[in-house]
Amino acid sequence: MQTLPPKTVLERKDLSVFRYDLNVRAIRLFEVGALFLLGLGALVYPLTHFEPRQWLVAPVVLGVLGIAVFCVSLYWRAFAKHAFVAFDREHLYVAVNARRVNAMAWRDFDLDNSGLKAPDAEGILTLTFGRQRIKLYLVCGFVHIPQFQTILGTLLSHIRDNLKSNGRTDGSEF
Repeated sequence: MQTLPPKTVLERKDLSVFRYDLNVRAIRLFEVGALFLLGLGALVYPLTHFEPRQWLVAPVVLGVLGIAVFCVSLYWRAFAKHAFVAFDREHLYVAVNARRVNAMAWRDFDLDNSGLKAPDAEGILTLTFGRQRIKLYLVCGFVHIPQFQTILGTLLSHIRDNLKSNGRTDGSEF
């Protein structure tokens, strides 16, 4: 596996690129929830004037929760903007941020390192190459790839071809 800059990958010929779509309703729900928590924290003082002093804890806790929920929505917005999945004849490319793309050779894929035997969650594959683990989000609550069937089909066909080239033609791995 190698790491490349996104610009280098996107300039390649014969590249199929798949971008993530943001689940706008879920993100807006998180943002409204964050605003509600921050507003509720701001209302504590006018209602209690921090008497007794224990009321000082409530706005701090609500404020921290509101900021944390808002940070989750910002993370997924940035993820959908910068992340992509692409492939060509030799490699699968997974970009999870704006600075690097992980390039994995198709010939190195098998059922164990593709995450197909034991997926972490529905719609998320954890690709394992050496010590490095890369989460490939096909479908999750905040983002999805509309053409995830194409990526999954291509991955399976390359794994099948790798099994055939290694002498396993009985399909026992599938």
